[in-house]
Amino acid sequence: MVEDDLASLELIYEVLVSLDVEVFPASDSERALTVAQNEKFDGIFVDLHMPRIDGFKLMKAIRSGGWNQRTPVIVLTGMGDRDTMQRAFAAGATFFLRKPIDRRQLTSLLNSTRGTMLINRRRFRRVPFNAEVTVILGSVAREVRSLDLSESGMRVEGLNVDVGKGVQLSFRLRKQDSLIAVQASVKRVDKGSTGLQFQEVKGGHQQLLRDFIDAQETPPVAQRPTKAS
Repeated sequence: MVEDDLASLELIYEVLVSLDVEVFPASDSERALTVAQNEKFDGIFVDLHMPRIDGFKLMKAIRSGGWNQRTPVIVLTGMGDRDTMQRAFAAGATFFLRKPIDRRQLTSLLNSTRGTMLINRRRFRRVPFNAEVTVILGSVAREVRSLDLSESGMRVEGLNVDVGKGVQLSFRLRKQDSLIAVQASVKRVDKGSTGLQFQEVKGGHQQLLRDFIDAQETPPVAQRPTKAS
């Protein structure tokens, strides 16, 4: 949630939290960009008019790379003219929310976008995955170990490759399974690990990934909701 007007930020934050949404509020667009490039979110709210990095530039930067290239982006604006909307959509906006904002607007928006957000979340859910992975960069092949796995990528250790580089991966989900070969790109490099995003996954292999991740996840235990005192 990126909004430089603190009163508006607090208002929207309180409404979203009351709707059981976990919110990361940011009044500084430069800090928000750093976070958005390094953390995965289900949705991003962006005010268009902010100092240093405005909403248009922020959305373009988010869409250019990182974990939120396909995350729904909701634009917060008091302007509804065609030029503003066209510029925002071109920059990467998914939905518009007109100011002043009230609870009914936010509730309606969340109800209409949660399906998109859940599909997006499903692609990025991660499970532990410790296996040998062959990485081919150019004509050089090497073996690394995976740390975790999602439908859209994996994290490995022992790989020293710059962000943006393309590699070819091959691995087995289980010893008895067929070999999965995918194209991937380096999206994130941390101390001791490298995040890889899959670029091309065959339909059958995509289903194998989905089934494997489904099998690793433990169904949540249902709990009776409680009211805050």
